Amino acid sequence: LKPLREIPNASSVFLALSAVSVVQTIDEIESLRGKASIKWPNDVFIGEAKACGVLADARFQGSKTMDVVLGIGLNAESAPEFEKDIFVPAAVSLCEFGYFGGAGEIARELLRKISENYETAASGEFSKIFEFYKARSSAIGRVAEIWTDAPDGSSVLAARGEIVDIGEQLELYLKGHDEPIRSGRLALPRE
Repeated sequence: LKPLREIPNASSVFLALSAVSVVQTIDEIESLRGKASIKWPNDVFIGEAKACGVLADARFQGSKTMDVVLGIGLNAESAPEFEKDIFVPAAVSLCEFGYFGGAGEIARELLRKISENYETAASGEFSKIFEFYKARSSAIGRVAEIWTDAPDGSSVLAARGEIVDIGEQLELYLKGHDEPIRSGRLALPRE
């Protein structure tokens, strides 16, 4: 994408735009309508299983957003094998829910949603993207753990608490914490 203009919180806008576009695409599948959620900051889950990961990288010139590259890995036909952990306890593909339209069809729908959301962002209506992101968050209202990486590569628990809100820079607000959480890995312990 080439916005070629100033976009406040551009990195957060485009990361949210990617996740929102994936959820909206999954919502087009009748058997999955309303079942996808966004696990902060950049995963899309169906139930307790990861169906997609998204990335966004922006290049700036001064305050102007010049280029944005979106990376979206949606498990359309199969789920990858991986080592399960507290962050991603399972993976799932759309086929497991009866979607057999193929990767090409889902990619066309995803590109359509990205285009629609890009137009929304380009018109300055960023709040619509963030509101959808928050509405489909799997974390708001739940007790979560935020983990960071230690220099030795191990994970360290940085914060634990109920997530009460997500800001427009995708920062997490936890009940009882004075400062928002801006980075780390989110784990949602089973209640």
